[in-house]
Amino acid sequence: MASQATGPGVLYVNSKITSSKLSSEIFTKWYEDVHIPDIFETSGIKSAYRYYTTSREPEAVERPYLALYLLRDVSFLQTAEFKSIPVHSDMVPSENKCIFDLADFDTRYYTNIAKHESGAAGQGPKSFIVSHQFDLPSENGLSGDKDVLGWYLKKHESNASRVRLYHLYFGRQNRMSQEEKKLAEPPQYLALVEYDREEDLRSFLESDKSQTGTTPAFSLLKAFGNTEHNF
Repeated sequence: MASQATGPGVLYVNSKITSSKLSSEIFTKWYEDVHIPDIFETSGIKSAYRYYTTSREPEAVERPYLALYLLRDVSFLQTAEFKSIPVHSDMVPSENKCIFDLADFDTRYYTNIAKHESGAAGQGPKSFIVSHQFDLPSENGLSGDKDVLGWYLKKHESNASRVRLYHLYFGRQNRMSQEEKKLAEPPQYLALVEYDREEDLRSFLESDKSQTGTTPAFSLLKAFGNTEHNF
């Protein structure tokens, strides 16, 4: 069971194709023509963003696809309406027509902590995004989640257009329970660091490499729905 949480947040879905039966073209068509419209039929999610890895060797990336859904209230993720979103489609080339037969989804629920924007950030999504997951050091001297943003910005200086900080409260794989999933428990914090220019993204990744190792970075494929949502 997911813990109870309310207020703004993000549904974070990092995925990969696991079968040669599912081409990237069909996966994209299922996502954009079937899955996201099904999600938008619900009352709780009205914006979506799809990304693909910026790696020059995408086949070496564990999960090259990322989808983000910004929510005004993450309590929607605990409703029967959300859990009833279809995962079967005639478009899926498997016997059961279930997308989980051919792809794997690392799904996480996060609540908002804080946000930092440059003066010209605007409301919409940026072309590039870094997904930076981390835990705080054991002796950090921070008095609460609100202080984490200042700590993060000081430790990871960049000229990003926008930095959003989130706190994890639930993770699952496909639709298995948290106890059944095979994935390791992710870090407690997520920073989504957005850039307008690829050169700024590359500069951040190079300067941050010594501290974080490999940090997943993605380019925006397509934005859907109300892209003015900027929580």
